[in-house]
Amino acid sequence: MDRSHRKTDWLVKGNALILFLYMVALLPVKSQDTLTYRYFEGTTEPDVNWNTIEFDDSSWLQGYGSIGYGDNDDSTVIDPVPSVYIRYSLRSDSNIMSLILYPDFDDGFIAFLNGIEILRVNIDDSVINPTHLQTTNRSHEAQGHLTGGPRLYDMPGFHIDSLQLAACGFDTLNMLAFAVFNDSVDGSDLTFGFHYSVIDSSSYNKYIRINFIERPTTDSILIPYVIIETNEFGVYDSSVIASMGIINNPSGQYNCLTDTFTDYNGRIRVGLHGAYSLQFPKKSLRIELQDSNGDNNNVSILGLPEENDFILYAPFQDRTLIKNVFTYNLGRKMGYYEPRTRFCELVLNGYDLGLHVMVEKIKRDENRVNITKLTDEDNSGNKLTGGYILQYNEGLEIVYPKPDDITPEQTNYITGFISTLEDLIQDIDLCGEDNEYKYHIDLNSLADYYIINELSMNYDGFSRSWYMYKDNIAVDGRLKYGPFWDYDVAWYYFRGMWFDGWRRYDSPIVSFASIISDTSFVHLLVNRWFNYREGILSNGSILSLIDSITAAFAPAIERNYQIWPNEQYSEYGEYEGIAYQDWVDETKEWIENRLSWIDDNIGELVYDPICNSSYIDYQPDDTGIGIINCYPNPFIDELNLQVYALSPGELEVSIYDLAGIKLYAENVIVTNGNNRIKLSVDNQIVPGFYTLIITNGNRIVFTQKVIRVN
Repeated sequence: MDRSHRKTDWLVKGNALILFLYMVALLPVKSQDTLTYRYFEGTTEPDVNWNTIEFDDSSWLQGYGSIGYGDNDDSTVIDPVPSVYIRYSLRSDSNIMSLILYPDFDDGFIAFLNGIEILRVNIDDSVINPTHLQTTNRSHEAQGHLTGGPRLYDMPGFHIDSLQLAACGFDTLNMLAFAVFNDSVDGSDLTFGFHYSVIDSSSYNKYIRINFIERPTTDSILIPYVIIETNEFGVYDSSVIASMGIINNPSGQYNCLTDTFTDYNGRIRVGLHGAYSLQFPKKSLRIELQDSNGDNNNVSILGLPEENDFILYAPFQDRTLIKNVFTYNLGRKMGYYEPRTRFCELVLNGYDLGLHVMVEKIKRDENRVNITKLTDEDNSGNKLTGGYILQYNEGLEIVYPKPDDITPEQTNYITGFISTLEDLIQDIDLCGEDNEYKYHIDLNSLADYYIINELSMNYDGFSRSWYMYKDNIAVDGRLKYGPFWDYDVAWYYFRGMWFDGWRRYDSPIVSFASIISDTSFVHLLVNRWFNYREGILSNGSILSLIDSITAAFAPAIERNYQIWPNEQYSEYGEYEGIAYQDWVDETKEWIENRLSWIDDNIGELVYDPICNSSYIDYQPDDTGIGIINCYPNPFIDELNLQVYALSPGELEVSIYDLAGIKLYAENVIVTNGNNRIKLSVDNQIVPGFYTLIITNGNRIVFTQKVIRVN
């Protein structure tokens, strides 16, 4: 029987629709409390046709809501029985394209639609015709009584797509049937209830919540296995004690579920991780390694430096699977600490959940954010000034020191520092060289953080889920931006996404509406952009990095998308699959277009004819010619100029040695707007120090010291 369970993903048609991706309320959800059904207690075998639409169930009992033994969480109470059979009449219309079930159960079940099996959980595939005495292969506890009712965020949603519906003869009247089993014939509890959602032609393009959890096979894989076992309640909140084992055989060797644990085999505390992402069926987990006493257990796993706090990130809406890993790599190439990562395969309570990424949690540590450690005695003087880690998530949060450890004096200091900085940013002088805000901020880190967020068009940039940190003034008391975090809604996050325009990020702590008016900062920003374009942000470097990352887990891609199919509805409501490599190739093309657009437009941020900034070293002449940048410096064979012109004109570019002898001259034509000019320097200019002078007619408009190297 085919239980491949193809699924859909969501398709976004514009930026305004992004917010809808996170809103469960957009889908019509039927509560279990409104569902009525017929049921048969499994003390004997039901009729062989019990799950078909034609079967006459008038002699069966009628129930509503959840059904079970009555342990304070069931609407319909039954005496203890080995199993129970449920028939729910599902009426539909022609617009329904798929169905999503959210079951809450104890301990397992098989689901049928119009007599055809569509789903089984905790029942071995080898069981073809289960009797009423069938038992499950593991225990599973219903969660309704733990949370005051089943919460969609905490429950996997099982998606029955349009192809399966068609195979089941889905029509205006249908029969949805469940055979529910216990983990033992005389088990002490049995519960079943469910919600369901329908996807119709009016809702398919808003967002679709999906998943099906497939059982793992014993196939060997090249990436490590992370195997987590909880009790029968599963991971239902932020603090569950569980065990974790890691199979990470030496490089080049396969990993198999029957292999011995290598990196870790012990206790952990595990919980759900994320905010909006909790609405996705493939959920990220927060992991804390613990010893047998429940204390922190700092060890190295998957080759990462010793620590105890990690995030097991579940890439879901990022169909390339690499966007966070890719961004963190760029940050490290810029010279910053960024969370290190390792790809792995997660098996949770016997179910293969596909490709995940083990990520270092952002925290103070000599191997992570290496800032000064604060104690509860550091409440005055220089000791009070750091270090601190802050997170902005639609509001400022102090991450370090932890809420239980921070003192009132430390809270007052860091919140006062941020408040003062906000005021200074609002008071920026357009051309002021001594704008006081820049003494409180590491401008290089701010420029780099802005560059990556603009380049990636990160939807979450500077609005939620981003970090800052501040060290003690004896080290460097300026606020630094980073580490990078949360870039799954970035880098071409829906098909056909535009690549032009500025995001114009703004928040109280980083008011770019004000900072972008500081000519000296913007010149720094532009200079760093073009320097990076010659290196880590060159087209070749970026494409090579993407290829190297995807190659690291290539064998796991197909396996992941067997569990989480990479599909979406088309604009016309048709079912279409999108190959993984197509997503990667389209993302590459988008990045190249984005790079080119910023190259051609970043000069518009800089030119301000009323400023005479020492960073720019010139007063624009009356023709409106302004030199924006000269890079790279030092250079080897080629030198580039970025010129902004209010009107067309001709410039002479000359290079002089220290004795004032002209060694190179070239006339260049500039057009209205932004111009990029490449100078191929003659071989007679040997390595050394020179002066570059640009004239407009008889007037010098720009000078700069340049260095040629081998």
